[in-house]
Amino acid sequence: MQISMDEERWSVDDNARVAETVAAISDRAHAKGRLVTRLSIAGRSISDRDLIPPLLERRVGEIGPIHAQTQSLEDITRRAEATVHQYVSLLRADGESLVSGLRTHTASVSSVDSWLGRLADYLEYADKAMPGSTGQEGGLYSWAHKLVHARTSGDSIMVADLLEYEILPRLLP
Repeated sequence: MQISMDEERWSVDDNARVAETVAAISDRAHAKGRLVTRLSIAGRSISDRDLIPPLLERRVGEIGPIHAQTQSLEDITRRAEATVHQYVSLLRADGESLVSGLRTHTASVSSVDSWLGRLADYLEYADKAMPGSTGQEGGLYSWAHKLVHARTSGDSIMVADLLEYEILPRLLP
């Protein structure tokens, strides 16, 4: 069976499983410092939701050629830059609103929960796109952990202080 990734082409045994073949494609992309951004099998676009056991267990000879397109993390990050800046601006504004609500007692400590989920998304992005920017020790991760602890204990003053003085100033644009 014919496999292609960008301009590279190779063959795999028709009895190879789709799971093994997709893993090999991912490994080749990773070795080149790239990520698979598009995958098609027999001309049909495949998303991560399509990669379920019934498909992954099939033999590539049964389903047709596989093609992957890749991009470097730098290219992906560069194209996402404007969106990330907008996301950080909204995250910061919403955090400032939480601080205000916590300080005036118009918001409860639990109101920070969905904001924490968005902060986790930011941390995941920042770790991949800006290595070292979040700092495992004494950096944003440490402060986020303290924020979760303060939220769990119901300490609205500590939550507001951590947001205002430690976390919001560390959000990078």
